[in-house]
Amino acid sequence: MRDFLQNLIDQSPVQSNEFLDIRYQDRFSTTIVLHEGIIESAKTAIESGIFARAYINGQWGYASSRVLSKEVVSQTLSLALKSARLLGKDEGASITIANPQVADSEVKVEIDPKEISIEDKIINIKEMNKAVSLDKRVISSTFTYIDSSSQEIIINSEGTNVSTLIPHISLASSVVASDETKALNYSSSEAKTMGYEFFEKNDFPNTILPKLVDHATHLLSSKKLSMSKYDVILAPSLVGMIAHEAIGHSLNLKKAPQLIHALNNLIASEKISLVDDPAIPNAHGSYTYDSEGTK
Repeated sequence: MRDFLQNLIDQSPVQSNEFLDIRYQDRFSTTIVLHEGIIESAKTAIESGIFARAYINGQWGYASSRVLSKEVVSQTLSLALKSARLLGKDEGASITIANPQVADSEVKVEIDPKEISIEDKIINIKEMNKAVSLDKRVISSTFTYIDSSSQEIIINSEGTNVSTLIPHISLASSVVASDETKALNYSSSEAKTMGYEFFEKNDFPNTILPKLVDHATHLLSSKKLSMSKYDVILAPSLVGMIAHEAIGHSLNLKKAPQLIHALNNLIASEKISLVDDPAIPNAHGSYTYDSEGTK
């Protein structure tokens, strides 16, 4: 597939001031959901497809396909080119990719989740359920386990040719605790870019899950606050969610009005520092090359 895509790019009628790229993705995943000790779902999935972009005369053209025959892939690339040429009006517009990369990047795993049977994964998750069920105040529990392996190939007309392979694994846990007068839910999630060694490096039964239960049962004795303004200390996971909602979604929008002029400018209190570092080893969301082949 990689050589075929490179040949397609090389043979495409792209001028020096025009840009073309194509991205291939292939993802294998397993998802298991356990609710109150009973398996609600256990499935594996394979998803693959291509996405092509062209930038011509100031306009983007897009096309995608889940069909990966050579004929359809060629047609998809051609459609992106035709769309950009049809819509583009600014003949002086162009883009340049700084430092095109040619590389292979793979996050190595110690234990490949594909080598662990789905039956053994279910047994493991049921053991997690036993750990939270020891406290009789826990009246309900839900666990969602996901592992995946994602390959991505990015090739463009500027010389980029990058292949990445990244594993992801996660366990989301949720418990409901009750003291007969009220019931409260508490959830947590652990996720990494690694293999099944995830369970060896994270002590779920003896450390992580008992803390989850402690938080849930502690909330039962919490007092209801009156409506007012309070100083609060936020957990790291909540800070990340707030940053995602306040800034991340805006960055996903084309020419987001509130952020279009924000580069190198202060956009929040000087007391706030947020760092987005994709190079933290094994962190969820870490990568060496992004989806445009930029390191």
